[in-house]
Amino acid sequence: MTPTTNNQVPIDPYYVNGEFFKISSGEKDAEYKVNQLANLMLDSLPTFRFTNGRVADVGCGTGKTTFLLKDMLEKYFNSPIFIDGYDIHPALPKLKSDNVNFYTRDFISIDHNLIYDLVVLFDVIEHVINPMEFLSEVSKHTKYVGLHIPLDDSFFTWTRNIPRKNLTHPGHLSIFNSASAINLITNSGLRIIDFSYSPVFKAPSGAETKTQIMTNPIRSIFYNLSPYITQKFLGGVSLIIIAATKYGL
Repeated sequence: MTPTTNNQVPIDPYYVNGEFFKISSGEKDAEYKVNQLANLMLDSLPTFRFTNGRVADVGCGTGKTTFLLKDMLEKYFNSPIFIDGYDIHPALPKLKSDNVNFYTRDFISIDHNLIYDLVVLFDVIEHVINPMEFLSEVSKHTKYVGLHIPLDDSFFTWTRNIPRKNLTHPGHLSIFNSASAINLITNSGLRIIDFSYSPVFKAPSGAETKTQIMTNPIRSIFYNLSPYITQKFLGGVSLIIIAATKYGL
């Protein structure tokens, strides 16, 4: 492990050398995750005070979420959005377009000279060593944080020993349930505005294996009855969260 430049949060070489990119499902689920955030934001839209239209997509992967976020936010706020995509793996898109830029950098190691209106962390926090410190550092540079967090702490995943396998594929270092995810956000110094369950078993990557295809009809039935019970016993559920930093408050 090697430390980042301006803080003590380590960066795993697994991400820097491009290995994670080979197995990441981020691109195929990009539209799904942006839609989940859009639905949650719509319920709280009057709450947000965007002033400069600057947004950061941290852990942006191939950049597909970055462009989709720009389109979604411009539609909601009816004004231009300037969005920066950050990732530490070497496969960032070379293409740039109006108001979109990409940086192969660790977001929290940069001396930012502005406060973003929004930082988005889609399936990022579970990959980070010392996630509380990481979120605390992120909150210094934004008014709001949007997160999509896998909830791997389920009876089904533990009986199949999935958390152990996930340490290396796809690199989930933290194992969250609903309460621990919410507590992490609060203990990191952020104020949660709203949260909702996210049925990722309905996302493209949630129906790729035979096990997923067999269990997803059962998940759908139980999810309609109780997302919490589905997450606790069957898995395949994440949490989508919007939180405010001291600048947003």
